[in-house]
Amino acid sequence: MESCPISEQPATNWLDLPDDLMITILLKLCAFDILVNVQNVCSSWRRICKDPFLWRVVDIHYMDSRVQLRTDRFAEMMCMQAVNLSCGQLVDINIESFGTDDLLLHISQSSKRLRRLRIVCCSDISADGITKAALKFPLLQHLEISGSAYCLKTLATVGCCCPRLKTLKLNYNRRRSEFERDEEALAIAENMPNLRNLQIRGNLLTEWGLQAILDGCPHLEYLDLRWCYHIGFAGQMNLLRSGKIKSFRLPGESFDESDSVSETFSYGGADSDDNFSDDFDSDTDYFDSNACPPFPTHCCRFINEAEEPCNCHFDSLFCRQFCGLRPAVPVAAPVRSLVAVPPLKRRGGGGALSARCDFIGSPTNLIMVTSTSLMLFAGRFGLAPSANRKSTAGLKLEVRDSGLQTGDPAGFTLADTLACGVVGHIIGVGVVLGLKGIGSL
Repeated sequence: MESCPISEQPATNWLDLPDDLMITILLKLCAFDILVNVQNVCSSWRRICKDPFLWRVVDIHYMDSRVQLRTDRFAEMMCMQAVNLSCGQLVDINIESFGTDDLLLHISQSSKRLRRLRIVCCSDISADGITKAALKFPLLQHLEISGSAYCLKTLATVGCCCPRLKTLKLNYNRRRSEFERDEEALAIAENMPNLRNLQIRGNLLTEWGLQAILDGCPHLEYLDLRWCYHIGFAGQMNLLRSGKIKSFRLPGESFDESDSVSETFSYGGADSDDNFSDDFDSDTDYFDSNACPPFPTHCCRFINEAEEPCNCHFDSLFCRQFCGLRPAVPVAAPVRSLVAVPPLKRRGGGGALSARCDFIGSPTNLIMVTSTSLMLFAGRFGLAPSANRKSTAGLKLEVRDSGLQTGDPAGFTLADTLACGVVGHIIGVGVVLGLKGIGSL
């Protein structure tokens, strides 16, 4: 049996591909691969790798295992090379876990058309460096500073020099703190009226700062307040009732693992400056204020009265929290009713002077002082019996026998008066304990 010969097709020569097609293919690679490997293949590919259109989006972060094998200086030099290859066409850059003020200054001087800047965990980039760079980014629309330094001057400069700013992310990994600070919220409200998306995780703002943001940013559509624990129950309810924000995340919500992953930039090769995409986040589990009334889990107490199915018709993260459930976790006992519990007041908020004033005016102290004073008065003017009273008939009293001139024929000594005061104090303590026992105090 004769075998059919297989027609051999000639292998595709990559060097014969059009430049536009090669650029589209190279856009799928990261900056590290292009700079270290691709451009060293041949002179033709090196020429293609120098096309500015290929470097409109630069994403370099030191957390990449391939970059970790090098040094911070290597990552910075590679980033500078990518910026130089863009020839002023850079619109999006991500600097993560490396970088200095010199790198940021170089970017600001050579990339006037930058639309998106992301600075994450860059300990060597100072607040002053970000402030100076913001002066030269008039087209900036998206700014993220997470785990890096910034100050009030930075926010004011960004607001004044970047009038097109629509998305701002200021994130800290701090958890609970006793300090409160609304200065950053006020700076955002005063200088960034065109904001659409705001993410301030771990901020120390209070209800006052939140209200200032709502008043100063009328176009705000998304607000992320996770880990902002100084915003109490009243502030969150005001946010829900305002109806201005289309979607938001409340302080008590958990941190999604997907949030910690570096964002994938949605605009690059085929996009132009005119249809520039400014998507805030890739999360699809944001709350829709028109779907169902959200209640933060840390402000609610769920009461299981009967095993009845939930009547909620919306399958979302907030609905599951409203029904007392955890996402993707089966329910052991369905919830019947919900009781809102206001947050506990912080102790010692007014300092030592406030604590002393509260004690002086407390019912407990007033009862004890009143009881003791009455008994002292009785002991002073001889209105109570005394074991030291010299009442023997015909006994002549001397001046030393009546330490206090009470006018009483028998006389009361100083010891009598103090003893009455002690008895009054004990009576006051007993009254206080009795009232607390029956729940009246």
